Formats: sequence, C-alpha cells, structure tokens
Amino acid sequence: MAVYSPIWYSHHQILKGEVLSEDDLAFRPKSSSSFVRSKRSTTSQIPSPVGETGPDRLGLKFLLKNISNAKDVSPQESQKNQTTSTNQSSIFLSLEELTLNPPEGSLRCPSQYMIPIYDRVVLQKNNSFEERRIPRRIHVSFNQRCVPDELAYSIQKWKDALPDHSFYFHDDDAVDRLLQQAYWDTQFPELHRVMQCVKYKGAMKIDVWRILIIYLFGGLYTDVDVTPGPWFNTSTIHSNDTFFTLSDADDRPSQWLFAMSPRHPIAEFTMDEIQRRLLKMKNIAKPRVVHITGPQALKAGRNKFEHLKNQGLHGYDTMDTTKVSKIDTPHYILSRMDEMVEFQGSNMTVRNKTEQLSGILHWPDQVKQSKTINYEGMSCQHYLAMLERPKS
Repeated sequence: MAVYSPIWYSHHQILKGEVLSEDDLAFRPKSSSSFVRSKRSTTSQIPSPVGETGPDRLGLKFLLKNISNAKDVSPQESQKNQTTSTNQSSIFLSLEELTLNPPEGSLRCPSQYMIPIYDRVVLQKNNSFEERRIPRRIHVSFNQRCVPDELAYSIQKWKDALPDHSFYFHDDDAVDRLLQQAYWDTQFPELHRVMQCVKYKGAMKIDVWRILIIYLFGGLYTDVDVTPGPWFNTSTIHSNDTFFTLSDADDRPSQWLFAMSPRHPIAEFTMDEIQRRLLKMKNIAKPRVVHITGPQALKAGRNKFEHLKNQGLHGYDTMDTTKVSKIDTPHYILSRMDEMVEFQGSNMTVRNKTEQLSGILHWPDQVKQSKTINYEGMSCQHYLAMLERPKS
C-alpha cells in the first residue's frame, strides 16, 4: 500500500463578493490574467456542473467567444468575424465524441484476466440541482478499454464511492483525439509544435492530456491504479471547491489525483509551464519526466496562482483559498500496485501482472527501453529546427 503525505488543497473562487458560476469559469478569456466575467452565446451550452443533465449532458459542442478591445463594426463584418472565429477552431469535441463509448456488452477482451470498461453518464433531476464548482465527472485513461482485472477493481471502486458522478474512460484513441484538436491552436498556440519533442507515448503524453481534459471539461482525474479509500465519498470535494488535490511525498500537488473546475487558472498556468519546459528540454531521448511534464510543472502552475493571489492582483486578490491539513490520506486514497497476487502459477505484484497483461511499462522502463537513440543528446529546440528547416 502506498502512503502519501496527508495534505490536500481546496480553492474557493469569489469575485467582488459574488461567487463565480461555472459559466464564468468556463468562459474566461485565455489571455486574461484575472477572472473576467464574459457572456456566452445564447446558443452555446456548457457541461452541467452537477452530474450530467438535459440535452447537453455530454458537453456538446459550443463556441468560445474571444474577448478583445471593443470596436464598432458593421453587422456584415460582425457576421463575417463570427464565421471566421468558428472556422478558426473555436469548436471542440464533446466528451461523447472523444470517448466514443461502445454499446454496453459489445466488447470482447482477449484474456479472462481483462475486463471491458464502459462510460457511465449520471443524469440529475433539475429539481435536485445543487450548485457545485467542480463538475461531478471522473476521468480515467488506459491504453484500451479492456483493462487488467486488478485495475477494473479500482475503477469499480470509484463508481461505487461516487455514485452521483459520471464516469468517462479515455483510451489511447480518445487521448489522441483530444490532443490533436485544432482548438488548442487558439488556447495554447505552441502546444502542437512542442509536442513533437515528446517521444514517449506513455507518461509524458498522459501528463499533458490530463491537464487538458480537466482544463476543458473539469471534474476529477485519477490514475487508473488509484483506489478510493473508505473516507473518499461524495462529500469529500466541497461544493465551493474549484481545485482539489492531495499532495505527494515532496509536498507537491498530486498529479495522480486532482480535480478542478473548467478553465481553472492552475490548469492554464500548468499548460503554459509544460510548453515552456518542453521547449527547453536538453535531451529529448532522456527527458526528466517529473520535472518537464510531471508534478513539478503542476506545482509551478499552482505556485503562480498562489503568487498572483497573494500579490492582490484584481480578480485573484479576492479568491478565498483554503488549505486543509493533517488528513489521514491512506483512508482517502489507496494504491494496490505493490500488493502480491497469484497469476498463472506465480506470485507477483499487481504492477507486474498489469504490465504483463497490458504491455505498458512504468515510464523509467520506457526510457531505458526506448528506441529513440537517434535523438540522443538532441535538444527540443534543435530537433524542431531540424524539422522546420526548408527542404532543398
């Protein structure tokens, strides 16, 4: 059983004495350094903050309005600008379009030790609406929907612990669909370029993906091998929280489990930090994953948020931040990966069993067994310059 440092963080957002709604959080302009209240299109819809409800329960496509300096334009020019904005990647895929959940019972797994996983959408009655900043959604990722039975056990534990939460499973194809969206060209313009320096499709890609999926849709992200403890339930994350995380052994916000409201500045700052660190990577064949895309980047994003708040910057200066300490973390979160189990006549850890069934290696082993030797000693900037060099 893994034991983690018993701290979590919660952030409550208040602007000028008024609690920000999810509409405000979801439609904050990307380039703004503070929360700006922006009106959404009357035809736009955002994911429901409580479970999933109504026709937009899956976060159907909507437009993000870019806010710029106001100027007088003709109706014809205004219509043209709206059309251009739409064509310039203002639309992103819904959760339904990303995960492409197959019909229940349609999957056949190649081994008796692997279990098919399906999404679960929880519909909430309108009259049971309870305001909550972090949407009741769980996001989990694995390379395929047939997962080793030990991981399926953890997934079911999350569904049982949070019965009012929708559950979205993202396989490798779903991860790629999110990362490849042209939408990111307007939100994080350097993302697609610097991602060319990521040569490990496991840890580093998922590090980026998990920040983006929470930035876009909000909710709770958890590693597939993390299991909720007996004290993690529907009241663990408070209704006013906009950021929730445990801490790791180095007092960094945990990357293996965190929750945020959509468009949270911590997610934005973390993505900015990841892009910067990828570009500065000195050896793309042997990246320092923890420092480049891992928990150090998330810590930097959180620290920037805290710094701006402490500086009294308009919008951040009135954000109420709560840090809850001395939590008995093992009662909230468990990891079974080092437990011994019997598998095909041998005793081994759950981690080894999972690796044998899925073929997925822990990221240090990925680096050791990498075939990217052609890139040995090459920096990200050098590699990009090589790719972008005009062909003679």
